[in-house]
Amino acid sequence: MLTVFMGVSVSAAEVDFPASDQKGNITIHSFDVSSYENLKGSTGEKVDENNLPDDAKKLSDVIFTLQRLDDSDGKPVSATTPIDHTFSVQKGKTDSNGELAFSDLPKGYYLVTEEIPTGYSAQKPTFIVMLPLKTMDSAGNASWNYDVHVYPKNVQKGQIEKQAVGRKVVGVGDEVLWDVEYEVGRDIKEDTENGRVYAKDFYITDTMDSRLTYVEKSAVFQLYDRTGKQVEIKLVDGVDYIEVYDKNANTVTWNYTDAGVRVLADNEIGMTKVSIKTLVNPTALGTVDVVWNNASIDFVNASGDPYHLDVFPPNSDKNGTDVPKVYLGSIKIDKHEKGEKEKKLSNVTFKIASTQENAKSGKFIQVEDGKDYERTTDERGYAIFTALGSGDYWLVETKAAEGYQLLESPIKVTIGEKADESSVLVSIENEKKDDGKEGGGGGGKVPPKTGDETNLFYPIAIMGISVLVVIVLWKKRRRNSDETGEKHDN
Repeated sequence: MLTVFMGVSVSAAEVDFPASDQKGNITIHSFDVSSYENLKGSTGEKVDENNLPDDAKKLSDVIFTLQRLDDSDGKPVSATTPIDHTFSVQKGKTDSNGELAFSDLPKGYYLVTEEIPTGYSAQKPTFIVMLPLKTMDSAGNASWNYDVHVYPKNVQKGQIEKQAVGRKVVGVGDEVLWDVEYEVGRDIKEDTENGRVYAKDFYITDTMDSRLTYVEKSAVFQLYDRTGKQVEIKLVDGVDYIEVYDKNANTVTWNYTDAGVRVLADNEIGMTKVSIKTLVNPTALGTVDVVWNNASIDFVNASGDPYHLDVFPPNSDKNGTDVPKVYLGSIKIDKHEKGEKEKKLSNVTFKIASTQENAKSGKFIQVEDGKDYERTTDERGYAIFTALGSGDYWLVETKAAEGYQLLESPIKVTIGEKADESSVLVSIENEKKDDGKEGGGGGGKVPPKTGDETNLFYPIAIMGISVLVVIVLWKKRRRNSDETGEKHDN
């Protein structure tokens, strides 16, 4: 591209500006190209667009700043030359044709600075333009160009995205699938006079929530061309990339070898997708916040510039829309007395089963160390089961509050498949115990057991006492009658 010096120093004394005070223009044409070499330099004249490379795209809304340099000290002109503060700084952005014109400029050297657009790299974000520009024709005749056109070039960097595949509401032991997609930038290769140069130190890193465990060697690579069509090229572990799983940091890195980078560059790969498997581990128990997964791309591009990009900034709010995540299902129990919702019941224990049959037969979901998953209500009457995947569950009350009846039947609860259905609140009430009814906390009368001789003593004794009382009363009445001379029939 034409930037008259492109960072090369030149002595002001080496160029005699024309005596004329004629003013001129500098017009910037901003392009996105596949390689910096695809858009060759010009002589300052406007290039016929029909002669532009097929892959050259006009870039709009690219901001450039124009400053005049003070070359009065006669020293070589460069990007470090002092700024001429008598000239008002000009700033603008390219239009829909990728053009920005700075007009009515006095002669001199101008420093042009580009604000590199997001997702792009620039060959030279800062360059110097001489106005007017002295040119020579093929016969060696000199002329002055007061309408200078320059063509700064930008190469698109790759973008990285990630998403969870399949179930969005998960629990301990559930498999979670993730796709990491890197839109391969055109800056991973550059054709120079000395041959093709490739990017280096190229790697993709998957950074997982601590509640996820990577299934080692589960990564599957798929490659797509720049039209989005999948290509039948396979990346081989140990040849094209090397997988490194750091369990302490909970990261997986795929380091592309030089051979792997060449596969991407020489085959014009537009996207590489890595599909991986993870498992929700037991550390998710007791937690309800989202389970996230991040990824990043790092490399040094063909021009030698380092590049790093995260799917989302590590310090982001994990509930943000740009954060790849899944949700932990939960069931919260609100336990209270029947008809008295404000009278909460504490110390009520529940277990949970995955089917109604299991609930009735006492086969409950087990978590750590093979123990049944159980929860007990607190002083507010609340208990919560966390880290459950979407689906149906059955709650079984295994211990009632003191003075209350134990629930006889399991209670069915459904956790939905959507984020807003992942947390379920279920209100469960208990009746106070009546006499003769069993309960979990004691305090009620227990009915006699069949065949218990001890319990038969009391009714027999009562009957005997009743008969004795009748006999005593009868004898007393007869004695009284004898004293008064009454006759009695025996």
